[in-house]
Amino acid sequence: MHERKLTVAEVMARMGGYYHPYHAELKSLLAAGQARFGKVYHVSGHCMSATGAATHADAGKPRADFCLGNRNGETCSQELLELVGQVVTQDGFSCTFNDPYLGGEIVRRYGAPADGVESIQVEINKRQFMDVNTFKKNDGFAAIQATATRILETLVKHAQRHS
Repeated sequence: MHERKLTVAEVMARMGGYYHPYHAELKSLLAAGQARFGKVYHVSGHCMSATGAATHADAGKPRADFCLGNRNGETCSQELLELVGQVVTQDGFSCTFNDPYLGGEIVRRYGAPADGVESIQVEINKRQFMDVNTFKKNDGFAAIQATATRILETLVKHAQRHS
């Protein structure tokens, strides 16, 4: 990622300038939403490589179009995970749950369904929306954008029904 190894001072400056403020703001937003509505829904969006890297358990294997993670039920309900999965598959994409990604630090840190915070990680396969060599949008970009919009709309309707 970097041409040279960062110094401790540089790492600490970046942590103080980006990492800590980001987490403080996210924590504040989730708490405010929870105080106002009693429950919040948090989506942590990411993109993943088309095939597993050599260091991953799925090394060299092709990946699904979407991977939804809830750390095997720790960060959001199975109902919510399956609801998002239905949107994805109805739009013609393949989808896995917690494979190859369970959900990372953000959903682990903030997801607490019993306390009213449902946090789901959504990984989208890069090949579906970009040329992985040029990083430019490909012909699938609009379809992914439409599915992402439908996921959010579905979560809003779900939240309204459960408020």
